[in-house]
Amino acid sequence: MKLFKWIGTEEEAQRIIENASNDKIIFLKNDDEALLLQEADESSFENVEAYEVLDRTGELSTEGFAVLNNISCHGRRKGIIRTAIP
Repeated sequence: MKLFKWIGTEEEAQRIIENASNDKIIFLKNDDEALLLQEADESSFENVEAYEVLDRTGELSTEGFAVLNNISCHGRRKGIIRTAIP
């Protein structure tokens, strides 16, 4: 399982969400940019950063908070995220 992260404009994010199949996508935004998170084996959108999920508790949700710990792997190109969701 992987966690995919996409960052761009809110308008681009809305287009991605509209064109996505039944994938569960978490949408976050601030005044400057939007962020999409998708947990899956393969991403349904392009230009994403992929992280290998080593351990998790709970499910990603559009409400509440999530703790994402990125463990840098020297000599590897991919980051690893450990998630803890209440």
